[in-house]
Amino acid sequence: STLIMILQSFHHSRLSSHEVLRLIENNDETVTEIDIRQDWEDYDGIDDFISYTGRAIGRNTHIRTVELFEYEDREGLSDRRWKLLLDGFKENKSIKFLSFSTICHGNLLGILKGLSPFFENNPSLDEVVAFSDLDFLDVDEMKTLLTPILRRHRPLKELSFTEAHMSDSDMQLFVSSLRENAKMIPRTIHMDCEYCDFGPDGLRFMAELLEDSDCSLVHLEILNKENIADQDDMTKRFAEALKRNKTLKTLDLHSIWEGLSAESWNASFHTAICDKTSIEATYNSNHTLTCLGTLF
Repeated sequence: STLIMILQSFHHSRLSSHEVLRLIENNDETVTEIDIRQDWEDYDGIDDFISYTGRAIGRNTHIRTVELFEYEDREGLSDRRWKLLLDGFKENKSIKFLSFSTICHGNLLGILKGLSPFFENNPSLDEVVAFSDLDFLDVDEMKTLLTPILRRHRPLKELSFTEAHMSDSDMQLFVSSLRENAKMIPRTIHMDCEYCDFGPDGLRFMAELLEDSDCSLVHLEILNKENIADQDDMTKRFAEALKRNKTLKTLDLHSIWEGLSAESWNASFHTAICDKTSIEATYNSNHTLTCLGTLF
């Protein structure tokens, strides 16, 4: 089978992978985005290609965006070969955006361990996107991803999960991992949950995170999650969390609350955001939240 590994610069799409890599290694300032997926025919085998790629990334100071997507040939990228590539990430200090797939890598845990120094120490890193088209991260994978992120000297601006397949237990694991160092939580958490099967319990875990006095989350967005039972109860639960939260500016749950009644809104969120029952109640209301998404 043919290994699908494209290395393409969006600015140099007509060049061969070898020419693009040479530009990267020579620190050409016009190459700022790369998509690592393909084509090692210009080299003396895949080992040569992988080591060259890692070395080029390590030496470059202009790359801002790197995308590591899924591969059809799991055998083609052994742990040893992945190490050659990931060693370059340890040295790089310029990458701001990294996206990767959680499937078809063979040894995701080993890859995340290899990326740990990059997640923790790269001062430029702002955003990490994980594509999880099939299974979500297990316990060890989740810890290995989040632990270095939560150890950073400066929090990430955004952590995103696209096409996430999360159950209630996955959501519990995710939230409990974040709460181990809630002050360093990425400022924005974006979750595309079209394929998630978590229910009210999963959302309650997220509400508990917002109640954590150390929680530094500023924006929370959960997309495409439908058919949540006990909608009124969920509304009250999040409203209670907002009464205690002092950092969140945006709470956007999109389709989760499409059927929310005006009565539920007035009884829950209106009181949490501006309780007019007394001067003290108004003073203790939430004065940080500025947006409840596209519904209100």
